Amino acid sequence: NCLKLSNPGGSVQWPKGRRAHSSVLINTSSGPHLLVVGGVGAYDCVIFDINNKSWKQLFNIPDIVTNRREHSLSVWSVTPTTNWIIEFGGLRDYLTISDTAVIELRYTSDNDWSTSVIPLDQYQEKLQERRREWEASQPVQPEDRREIDHLRRVLQERERELQEERREKEQLITRLQEQLQGRERQLQQAQQQGQEREREAREREQNLQRQLKEYQEREQQLKRQIEGSQQ
Repeated sequence: NCLKLSNPGGSVQWPKGRRAHSSVLINTSSGPHLLVVGGVGAYDCVIFDINNKSWKQLFNIPDIVTNRREHSLSVWSVTPTTNWIIEFGGLRDYLTISDTAVIELRYTSDNDWSTSVIPLDQYQEKLQERRREWEASQPVQPEDRREIDHLRRVLQERERELQEERREKEQLITRLQEQLQGRERQLQQAQQQGQEREREAREREQNLQRQLKEYQEREQQLKRQIEGSQQ
């Protein structure tokens, strides 16, 4: 069945007429919408609320997205409020286009939309970011709350265990440092004692050499006296 939408007296703002455009159906939390991009005679991006039968023009979309005809569109529902529109190919100024563009449509409220273009080298990061945002915005169910409480208790217990392990490691490190410092003091004392014994040994050697010299001098003196008496 085909239903023709009437617009008596031009009461509804209709988009420009066009051909060779591309469109895709989007399902959101507010109902189904039809997105229309580009075409011959209109280089824009408009969205149609099927339930309310109203059109809305979307802005902040670059010409590389809207200035196309005979291109293809596909939709990727990232979250119930976020859709990525993947645009590929088409013609621009009678030249074939081979690049791909990703348009992000985020439904906020009261038929209001935010639009942006996702760089192809960032789509994985943006995808994870959007899903984290969606999960964080969801209400927590009672069974999930019990699981969260259980995990929190487990994490708290594990944190206490880790703190105890850190405390024991710090005590062990302190004991090892004290032992090392004690060994260093003992080594210094042993070095000092060795130096003292070495000094005493040198002094004894010097005393012996001095005594030996004195003995040799007395011996020489005694020989001279004996020789003098014999003459």
